[in-house]
Amino acid sequence: MACRWWCISREYQTFLTPSSNPFPSTIIGKSSTGTAFTLTNTGEAAVNITSIATTGAFSASNNCGSTLAIGATCAINVVFTPTAVGAATGQLNVVTSAATTALSSTLTGTGSPAPDFTIADANAKTSTSITLIAGTSGNVTLVVTPNANFTGTVALTCTAAGTAPSGVTCTPPSSFAATTAAVTQNVLFTTTSRTATSGLCLTGNRSRWIMSFTLAMAGLLMLFASRSRRLGKSIIRNAGLFTLLLAIFLPAIGCSSGPGTNPSGTPAGSYNYTITATSGTISHAETVTLTVN
Repeated sequence: MACRWWCISREYQTFLTPSSNPFPSTIIGKSSTGTAFTLTNTGEAAVNITSIATTGAFSASNNCGSTLAIGATCAINVVFTPTAVGAATGQLNVVTSAATTALSSTLTGTGSPAPDFTIADANAKTSTSITLIAGTSGNVTLVVTPNANFTGTVALTCTAAGTAPSGVTCTPPSSFAATTAAVTQNVLFTTTSRTATSGLCLTGNRSRWIMSFTLAMAGLLMLFASRSRRLGKSIIRNAGLFTLLLAIFLPAIGCSSGPGTNPSGTPAGSYNYTITATSGTISHAETVTLTVN
């Protein structure tokens, strides 16, 4: 008996089945592992494959060739490469001779941020300030916060913007690991006093040292001489003590006993520093304004 219309309709039957969907969360710019979609021909004739295409942030490789034999299957590998953070959708479309419309499957995935971190002060600002009196020190507290995909070692460097002021030292901490939680670090700023206090000073004047030595010897001789009964003990002893005191203080004659100016001190003013946090190719900076009074 001749076949009716349903015999013809059974001649071509194809199915498209995904192995998994949605795709796993994938970092922006990276490609996911491939997901296989199986194309099956359950009809009574070979099927010609016209095209295999995708839309959105998805791509497919044609491993099926141009013809699918009766009862045969082939795998179509689909890869997800997100270009933005968040949910993404697309379509896999397979056009064959089995139907006038394409076999299609909806594709879904999620784009996640690239590994990164931020650096900011305790108030989450990318600039901060510190005020110090010349001769004192202080810390700037910074917070390094990694995102969920970051794991690595972060190094901090500190540089002056423009000409560095005299007498200022900026000391960042050693390199540290950052994984999932925020890390707090202190950067130490040290300044130098502009005043120098001087009391007794010993100058390098050679003649004063020679005179001091001579007087010291004379004073000692007087003290020894005062032990003799034949000489006036009190007068000689007092003279000897006076001579020794003069020998001690002679080198300091002419020295200033008040405060002086330290030429290496930190001048009053405001200065900008850049603290840079680096890990591999990732780099972020915090601006610090140092005010010295």
